[in-house]
Amino acid sequence: MHRTSVGPDAAEKFNEIPLFEGLSLGQRQMIARVADQVTAAEGETVMGEGEPGHEFMVLERGHAEVLVHGERVRIMNAGEFFGEMAVLSDGAPRSAAVVARSDVRAFVFTAHFVHELHERIPELGERIDRTAQERAERDALTGS
Repeated sequence: MHRTSVGPDAAEKFNEIPLFEGLSLGQRQMIARVADQVTAAEGETVMGEGEPGHEFMVLERGHAEVLVHGERVRIMNAGEFFGEMAVLSDGAPRSAAVVARSDVRAFVFTAHFVHELHERIPELGERIDRTAQERAERDALTGS
């Protein structure tokens, strides 16, 4: 994987991602200033199951597979995000691996920033929390 910073110019790209829908240009610029970007080639592990979770990612381009104990749980597409459950659990071990199924590009946010979102952009923090809760409930039902 290759990692770079994105800078405030990425704010326009965030407008195309459902998670950031409805945010002002200023809010998207603030987010872009703290984001990094990673690229991974098809087959590369983007996040490893059991690793401490200190970052969360939003797919900008490509497809990634979510694996639990080596079994496919689902395929994610551009605009979807992952890693939030471990981040919100203060670095708990990741419950799944994420593997690139095409060349991917994703935005990366640190746990510190995700926690800060709850104060600076509460509606965005709530979206992330709601998705994490829905995934936790789904995983409890399926035993994943």
